Amino acid sequence: LTINLWDAQTFVLRHRISTPDIQMAIRYLSTTKHLLSAGFDSFIHVWDLEKLELKHTIERWDPCKRDQDQTGHSGPIMALLEIPSQSIFVSGGMDAKICLWDVNTFEPKKDLQGHKKGVLSLDWSDEHNVMFSAGLDHDANAWNPYVKEKIFSLKGHTHSLVGVKVLPNTPQIITGDISGIFKVWDIRTSTCIQTFNCNSYCNDVGCFSLTYPTKRI
Repeated sequence: LTINLWDAQTFVLRHRISTPDIQMAIRYLSTTKHLLSAGFDSFIHVWDLEKLELKHTIERWDPCKRDQDQTGHSGPIMALLEIPSQSIFVSGGMDAKICLWDVNTFEPKKDLQGHKKGVLSLDWSDEHNVMFSAGLDHDANAWNPYVKEKIFSLKGHTHSLVGVKVLPNTPQIITGDISGIFKVWDIRTSTCIQTFNCNSYCNDVGCFSLTYPTKRI
């Protein structure tokens, strides 16, 4: 139940922060210099990295209220994303909700509902002003943060997705599923332009990341 802070040059452990529950996602807020973490307790914790202490906890879900009157998550939070150009950060959870929050006040801005199952991954294209989400559904969804309904879906996978990543300075995004199938998509046409797999290297995929400019997974 800790968050470990490592030296980026020497890879030596510098600090350790104790957390109240298992944390499944962390994200550094470049606009406010805070660290976000979230996990099984459905809360979002805001950490002061200078003092190494908890600054704020976002607890919005009240089990005594009706669901339609709620903001925030009712289950584990699995993904966090900052969108500096919009002054918001985003959370995605196992309750299939995507929540938008004000980066300065931590107040809720909007809920996006288009997934049927849990959301595990979020990413943002600054060039196209589009947010992407993926998770236990077989489709990845594209969103405009100003609109509650999804713009389009990327259909083609036959297994649950483990991630969606935007390739910087290109119109391409990559999705991957638990079976090891990866697809490259063109944001402009929302079509798949390449499919490949990593079955020869691993049996099951739990997550993936991209390197840029080398363009490796």
